[in-house]
Amino acid sequence: MIGDEFFGNENLSNIDNIDFNDEKKNFKNSKKRDKIYIKSDKWVVFYDIRDPKRLRKVAKIVEQYGKRVQKSVFEIIAPFDVIKRLQLRIEKVIHVQDYVLYLSICESDWQKQQKFGKGAVSYKDESFIIL
Repeated sequence: MIGDEFFGNENLSNIDNIDFNDEKKNFKNSKKRDKIYIKSDKWVVFYDIRDPKRLRKVAKIVEQYGKRVQKSVFEIIAPFDVIKRLQLRIEKVIHVQDYVLYLSICESDWQKQQKFGKGAVSYKDESFIIL
């Protein structure tokens, strides 16, 4: 599986058992939702998808998790389990000739980044709730 060396050797290919709508519903109905703050990791996701149709599908998936900084590059602030879920969703779309890189950035290096131009993305708060 793509990314096994990074995400571990566990079998992550059964995304059908994850009910994303159920997760959202449970969270919305939770009385604790306003008090939940998740310490999130910083990620940069790069991809090179050979087929335009698959490229659009992957872009739509990744847009749900982070901010686009270039056509095939996204910054994401999310806990590791959310990144694993993202990986599962992408793996259902991509083919062997496609390439996706998930790069974890430590807090120190994340703070050193410099962004220029109109399209520069910035995050005001590092605590997010990802549904």
